[in-house]
Parts: sequence; C-alpha cells; structure tokens
Amino acid sequence: MARSADSIHAELLHRLLALAGAAGYHGAGAARPCLSAVRLIARFCDEDLVGAGDDPTVYVFFPDFHLVESATASRYRFGFDTSGQGAVVDRAAILEALCEHLLGFRGTLEDDQELRVVHLGDFVDLWRDPPATTGIPAKVASILRDHPVAHRRLVTRRPASGRSGGTLSADFLRGNHDLDADRAPLLSHARRAFAYERDGRRSLLATHGDLFDLIERKIPEGVRRWAVKSIGPEVAATRYPIDRTRDQRRATGREEGRDRPPPDPPANGPDGRPPLTLRQAPTWLPTTLNIWVTTEAAREYTQSWSHVLLPIALDCARGLRHGVAEILQKMDLRAPADRAGLPDLRVLVVGHSHRPCICVHEDADDPHQNLVLVDCGAWIETSEFADGDVPSCHLGILCGPDIRLYQLDPA
Repeated sequence: MARSADSIHAELLHRLLALAGAAGYHGAGAARPCLSAVRLIARFCDEDLVGAGDDPTVYVFFPDFHLVESATASRYRFGFDTSGQGAVVDRAAILEALCEHLLGFRGTLEDDQELRVVHLGDFVDLWRDPPATTGIPAKVASILRDHPVAHRRLVTRRPASGRSGGTLSADFLRGNHDLDADRAPLLSHARRAFAYERDGRRSLLATHGDLFDLIERKIPEGVRRWAVKSIGPEVAATRYPIDRTRDQRRATGREEGRDRPPPDPPANGPDGRPPLTLRQAPTWLPTTLNIWVTTEAAREYTQSWSHVLLPIALDCARGLRHGVAEILQKMDLRAPADRAGLPDLRVLVVGHSHRPCICVHEDADDPHQNLVLVDCGAWIETSEFADGDVPSCHLGILCGPDIRLYQLDPA
C-alpha cells in the first residue's frame, strides 16, 4: 500500500533534521552535522488548489546554483561556495549529504512510487563564466569538474534498470544564465519546461521563471550578459527577506515612502504564520504558513507584490491552458501530449528570483484560473530572517496536496 503524503513529508523532514545533527533521526551523529538548523519557510496544503492527493510521485526541487569554474568564482564577491560577506560556505557538503539521504529515501518507496528530482535552471552560469574558443561543451565539462558533487549526484544518468546507483538523475531546466547548456552532451537533456502528470492530469509545470520576468523581456540579452560579466564582480549579494507576514507596508498601500493607490480587498496579502525554525519534528503544522494570496480583484501592482513574476505568469498560464502555440513553443513544450495545451494547469514551480515564496491566486468567478506559484529560491546569496542572515540553501518538496519550502542553514 502506497504511503500517505503526510508520512512521506514526515520522513523527508526527519532526514533533513538528521543533517542538523538532531538526535533520533536517520544518520544523526554519524558525522559532523553539515547544517546548523532547518527552517520551514512556507507551506501550502490544499486538496482543491494543489490537488493530486493520491499521486504516487514525490517531487524535490533544487533552485539556482550558478556554478562556475573555481578560477572564475574567485573574481566575484559571492557564489555557490561563498556567502555575501565573502566567507566560505560549503554548500557542496550540504548537497552531498542531502543527496545521500534522498537516495536512502528513494530506496524506501513502494514499487508504484517515484522520487523525481528537478533542477529549476541556472545550474551553471554561462554569463558569469562565458565559453571562449573552447565552446559550450568544454566549458560545461570544465565547470562540472570543479563541482564533482553536483555532477555525480544530479547530472550523471542512472541506468534504466532498477534504483541502484549513487545519482538522483535530475530533470534539468534551462534558465537565462544557462540557456544554451543543452548544447553540452552532459546537459543535452535540459529543457525550458517540463509538464508533469499528477493523478491523471497534467496539472504541474516546472520552468525556470525568466520567461515571466518583465526585465528579461525588455532588456536585450546581450546587454544583460555584458552587465553580469563587466559589473557583476563588484556587485554585493542581495539579502532576501523571507518572512512575508512582517511586510506591513504592502498591506497599507505604501512602500518606501511612495504613495500607492488604496490597497485591494483584505483577501489580498500575507496569510498564515511566520517561518519556523525546526529543532525536532513538530507534532502539528499549520496547513498555511508564510504565503501570499491574491484574488481576481487584485490589480497588477498588487499581483507583483505577491511575486514580481506573478502578473506575466498568470497570463502565460491562461495561454498554456488554451494551448496557445507561441507560449508552448517558448517553453519547449512540443511533445504530442502538449499540443492541446495544459487545461488542468494548477501549480507552477520556478526559480530565477532567488527569493523563495508560495503565492496563491484564487479566482472565485472562474476557479479554472486558480494558480499556485511556487518559487523555490536559490543556493546563492543570502536569506534574511528575524534572527539574522544566513547563506541561502533552499529546497522545494511537493507530495500530494502539500507543498513545502525549506531553508537549510549551513553549519
């Protein structure tokens, strides 16, 4: 009998807590903990809006890594291996331990269950570390030689038979910083989007998120690439505020001293409790934690308060549901099953912005337009919490009707 979504989430949380050395959890005490804490950033559990209560697939989402060669990394003030303050952050050790636990978890699943790992794009950064005369295949291979854990645990393809092997064989998405990475044999399987079937409906779409970014649409790519390479080494890491329940400016219609139009109805804004720092497995969790809700009455500027990508994401979701050829083509959705569109699309998972959050858009007049936008954050830059700043290491987990975002605080 397949395990419930609740028991699967509990098992995965136990394994995350083990990485922080919590007593009584899988592998705790076997080695020096690589985490100092596990934080539940956001949670949304809703059978109607997320659905797929009986779907047997467990999804784990890794967001932006921005991997570059070691020599290139030394020219920037922050990166995968460094914090915003320039200190070394051993994210590779966290990735190694986490993948080992995910492999152990995969071995506990029933035959009809599956663990699907998805990297949401900007895995490598070909803007910070552009290929020269050697070309993209050689550049990607060189970057991954400097990041053997990411290569071995995520990129290496697993044999078709059985669950054996030390790799998670992730599905890879192409972001704006690694748009051409599929030219490299190691990442030739990378796509712009993946549509996943849950409970017999193609209700889940994963894409990097840059296609919903107004700046990416307006500023030519060549200009953006030049800025990253030329100005990027002097740019400090961004600190991303994570607790959305503290954002009272947006509830009042004023932001940073600028008058805004009157706020939209009270249904629009933060919902649920603040993020939780977990020292042990909780006996109870709220079904709604640190999310942002908008309704069909929300104006575009209010939608963008929920997430800067939300206004365009809503438009694209409508197009995908109706099978608009231009949008399907931009997202590389060209399989026969994609041609009719994604009429049941409900959950959209992205990276790109580096700020993890769950945004719920509800349309009482037309529930078919409901959308849950999940931004899984990044493994680069800094997360700001009430008790201080920590290097970002975010993770998204979806099973059944339950979506969770975690922050893994490096030890």
